Amino acid sequence: MPPKTKPVLEDSPENNDDHAQESSTAILLERLIDHTTKHDDMLALLTELLGKQQKQSLSKDTYTPWGIPLPKASDIPRFLGPLSDADKVLTHLCRLQQVLCLHSLLTQLDDVDMEEQRWGMVIELANNLVECAGMISWVEQDGHHMEKDGSTTWEEWSAAFKAKAMPSNWEFCEACTLFHLSFLETSLESW
Repeated sequence: MPPKTKPVLEDSPENNDDHAQESSTAILLERLIDHTTKHDDMLALLTELLGKQQKQSLSKDTYTPWGIPLPKASDIPRFLGPLSDADKVLTHLCRLQQVLCLHSLLTQLDDVDMEEQRWGMVIELANNLVECAGMISWVEQDGHHMEKDGSTTWEEWSAAFKAKAMPSNWEFCEACTLFHLSFLETSLESW
């Protein structure tokens, strides 16, 4: 028996083509894995940067004087006037109160010092939202005084604001309307 010889793979042209194909496939696969790894790294980096950006934008949107978070400026209504327009005054107070309630700024706190700080901050916020030319002097005198004393509540500030901004005969007209309605309800003709 003749000795068995191993076929020479390197010399045959078919084997060279197979080896070249395997080599180029391996190179392509290696490049694909490298690009995929770079792509994954880039996505991870972008995700991290987006998270940081969102945290920064959240911290910029929230103003926290004395450690109490306030709503975004775009959410807070401003009083532009005019004076003596009962509808505008009452609408402003109603919307402002809704925003303050939504952000828990009108709930009572157990800590008295923190409560005073919060009332001062709420009154300061309310004063800063008055942009009506006829109310500026009231804000500078009475509004800032209420802001600094620390004991003025939202109810007291809004009552003083209404007294200044509402028409002078508003309460009288409302009282007459209510009396007229109650008189009509109790009159004999309505029975």
